[in-house]
Amino acid sequence: MTVRDISTNSASLQWRPVLTGLNGLYEIRFGPVPTGGTGSGGGGPGTSPSVGGGQYQRFTQSADSSTARLTGLKPDTTYVATLTPESNEQAFNTLSVTFTTKPEVLSPAVISISELGSSSVRINWGPLQPDQVISYYIEYSTLPSGKLSAVTVSGTQNSTVLRNLQPDSTYLITVSARHSSGTERAMSVKVCTEEVTPALSDLQLTTVGSDSVQVDWRGSGSGLKGYWLTWEDQQNSVSSQRSTMYLPPESLSTRLSRLPPLARVCVSPIYHSARGDGLCCTAQFHSDALSYGYQS
Repeated sequence: MTVRDISTNSASLQWRPVLTGLNGLYEIRFGPVPTGGTGSGGGGPGTSPSVGGGQYQRFTQSADSSTARLTGLKPDTTYVATLTPESNEQAFNTLSVTFTTKPEVLSPAVISISELGSSSVRINWGPLQPDQVISYYIEYSTLPSGKLSAVTVSGTQNSTVLRNLQPDSTYLITVSARHSSGTERAMSVKVCTEEVTPALSDLQLTTVGSDSVQVDWRGSGSGLKGYWLTWEDQQNSVSSQRSTMYLPPESLSTRLSRLPPLARVCVSPIYHSARGDGLCCTAQFHSDALSYGYQS
């Protein structure tokens, strides 16, 4: 006899069907191993171990059975189970086996983050235990000493979205489960919201002379670290080299010289964690200075 599919509160017995074709039944008994006892060896025939103290359970299975499911077990507990084939036509030995149920894992045991943005985040937890958990209480605040916010969800949920968060901030999020047994379990995680990276709002090029251009732009947004400029020959972009320049955040214009007759100029805002969407313009030099709006 073997034991399979052991969980925190159940297990399955499996045996060779020795009563096939005979009149009879299988008697199954199981219960916790008595304190100080070890039960009898698993899998082979032998004397039925003690499951005394009134804690054992008994049921029968038909002669054509070869499996049985034991339910209502306690987590992290050693059990002994006996199988006695009974028939008026032939005598059989009692088989016994001992096994230990898995320890109980109380929710939340794991927390994960998804759908992370600058002002919201989805927090997920598990395992889902709707039969054991009444509700979940989620607390969150910015570190080191931000205002504490909280939300309560039912025990049937294993995720929720926290909204109206501050961009580019570190939050401490704690998920607490209120179990029907009266037990409370909590788990925390740190989350960093994404930075807001506004795009460049405007870009203008004005040619000056035969090979220079005045570059003017508008940018905004907290956390701006500067601007990244690139320019290259639009007519021969395969072989031409791209030139670059960094400018501080207070700069809103610059002048580029010695440009090719058809030059593509791009400006992108730079933030702490990423580069925002920029704009590009193409400057074409003629005898008279011209002004050009942005082209993406």
